[in-house]
Amino acid sequence: MKTLGILLVATLAVAAAHAKPPDGELKSLPPLDSSAQQSPKSMASSPPRDYSKPPPKCICGTTPKDVIVFKGIVEDAQVFLNADGTDVLRRQATIFRVTDPGKDKVPSPAKVWHVTNPDDCGLTFNYAKEYTVVARRVNGELETNSCLTKIPAAPAN
Repeated sequence: MKTLGILLVATLAVAAAHAKPPDGELKSLPPLDSSAQQSPKSMASSPPRDYSKPPPKCICGTTPKDVIVFKGIVEDAQVFLNADGTDVLRRQATIFRVTDPGKDKVPSPAKVWHVTNPDDCGLTFNYAKEYTVVARRVNGELETNSCLTKIPAAPAN
């Protein structure tokens, strides 16, 4: 029994010697993958990604060559309801009082069709605000979207 006690004490002493470094301070283990570690500065400068919303579906294609550019102030809008009158249809028109018709001589008022949902490359306009509008003529009507508004517009005149 005396031998078992000495052996147990010796085992505990060896385990204690290996658990604590000689300088008396415990050291942390190195990270498994140091490339995944972020510095406190980079964590503070970029907010965490919001996974509660799906990524946007709007993907802009090539830049069209036949754009029409003019300046105008938003005066009105034209919206249509669905068949049972309970919801607004996706496509609507914003009506501009043209302040600069540009090289294409856009008449005033100008009706510009668009959607408003950003996932569908839609955009919105505020009443009484002046915009430089970048649009295309589709089936005889002016249409725009958020992809066209990203085109650097030359002066309207």
